[in-house]
Amino acid sequence: MAALNVSIINIALPVLKKQFHVRMHIIEWVSLVYLLTLAGLIVPFGRVADMFGPRWMYAFGFTVFMIGSLMCGLAPTLTFLLVSRVVQAIGAAMLQANSVAIITAAAPASDRGKAIGFQASAQGIGLSLGPVIGGALISFLN
Repeated sequence: MAALNVSIINIALPVLKKQFHVRMHIIEWVSLVYLLTLAGLIVPFGRVADMFGPRWMYAFGFTVFMIGSLMCGLAPTLTFLLVSRVVQAIGAAMLQANSVAIITAAAPASDRGKAIGFQASAQGIGLSLGPVIGGALISFLN
């Protein structure tokens, strides 16, 4: 889901531009704020997980991500949407910073490469499906 959210919003930017009555250089921040937050927090969250354990942070990340997603869906203003995307990206950073560590700890050494490959494939599939799912949501649910 974290990877999916990187690309799902791109197809919606023209619709959001009309909805919030702003120019494209403003609405692009809906995508950028997510990417900047995600990129800026992966390493620090990885370190925190090393100190306290990745399992709790991964579970907490799902909670934060779901809250951020709900906030995005209910956003009445562009400012609220931007804040919601930051919350969503904080949860996504918690997930992405710890997923490989959890896989590494759980998978036997002989299957570790395959397990990490599946995780990387899931991220690629999520990035690829984002525009398709975003387009379907806009077309069918407006």
